Amino acid sequence: MKRYVSMMILGIVGIAVTGGMANAQTDQLNDPDWPDWAYGYLTPLEEGDRVAPPCPASTPNPLDCRHQTLQEPEDVIKHELPGTDKTFTTAEARYDYGPADWFPEFHPEMPDIVAHGKESAGIRACSLCHYPNGQGKMENAHVAGLPAEYILQQLDAFERGDRRNSDVRKVNTNEMSIMPKGLTDEEKQQIADYFSLIPFRQWVRVVEAEEVPQVRPTNGGLMVPIPGATG
Repeated sequence: MKRYVSMMILGIVGIAVTGGMANAQTDQLNDPDWPDWAYGYLTPLEEGDRVAPPCPASTPNPLDCRHQTLQEPEDVIKHELPGTDKTFTTAEARYDYGPADWFPEFHPEMPDIVAHGKESAGIRACSLCHYPNGQGKMENAHVAGLPAEYILQQLDAFERGDRRNSDVRKVNTNEMSIMPKGLTDEEKQQIADYFSLIPFRQWVRVVEAEEVPQVRPTNGGLMVPIPGATG
């Protein structure tokens, strides 16, 4: 499989755009050159597809939809990581309202909104996707070390609908459009102040290549290699 692409596929979170969701859907549906692979998809958007977080593609205002947590299977195996005595089951590590904090000694004390979110409003913990250290998973933003004022500006842009993803299927960007609506000004400030205190650290390495392996998409919008696949 040969393509002249950048492996920035792994780091693409979203492109901020302004405009109506309905128009974005129409443009994407009618564009035969839409680069689905760049957003973590291998097939084009079709009528009836669900758009995050999730909603039917026909929903007038996807911001009315809320994230629906997938139930983890029963799991009693405690997992370990080098350098910490903390152990968590898969369900504990991925818990929306109190995910694993493997290295609590390496970051400031987390505000409750960062550590546990706000379950009454359907707002998942910031630390679930951005991690307690603010470094973030590859499909999520790296927020450590950003100025607090900038973080507040971006929360406001998400809430107003000014910051969107060009691909209407992207889960993380659309969910971020919902979260600020359920936060108080104090909670937003706590989030901004916390992540701004953590020093920036390089987390993602970008590699350009003429050939990439066969891949499969994940729920988070990443392309990951298929073990043993060739061609």
